[in-house]
Amino acid sequence: MQSGEWVFAVIQTEKTPNQVDWLELDRELDETYEGYLNEGIFPQEAAFLANLDTCANYGLAFYYGEIFQELEEVYRP
Repeated sequence: MQSGEWVFAVIQTEKTPNQVDWLELDRELDETYEGYLNEGIFPQEAAFLANLDTCANYGLAFYYGEIFQELEEVYRP
């Protein structure tokens, strides 16, 4: 995923459920992102926060960084 010059990556972990409906996850991510935008949060920050929320809900690790740079692990359940 990308927002401007920033790149986001989510990775399955041992805490990710075996059966994940990836379409549902994507829908939830979009809804969460839109919710943050509706609160007046800037798009890049809204994308960051929505990814964190989704990772927490699905037991995913979250990585973040700039294009062409090494990504930093931000969250691991």
